[in-house]
Amino acid sequence: MIIRPVVSTEDKLLQEINERPKFKALPYNKEIMQPKKELNISRTHEPTTFQEFSLSKSNIISKSVEPASQIFKAKELNREIFNKPVLILY
Repeated sequence: MIIRPVVSTEDKLLQEINERPKFKALPYNKEIMQPKKELNISRTHEPTTFQEFSLSKSNIISKSVEPASQIFKAKELNREIFNKPVLILY
């Protein structure tokens, strides 16, 4: 009979961590961390300005609904489709 030592979960976790290959990060670009000079942002138009508005019903323009100039009509259905077997793949 073989008796194995009891290994705690914490010990197993530490063993797995130690068996992993060591991680080494790539060097970063140091220019990224340097403060930037003033950005040259050219404004080609004026900034948006606020315009007052009112939500009263008297200001709403009523749009009349015109009847459709063409009435939708579906194409004729081929009835032979219903006589054929249906194959459904999952």
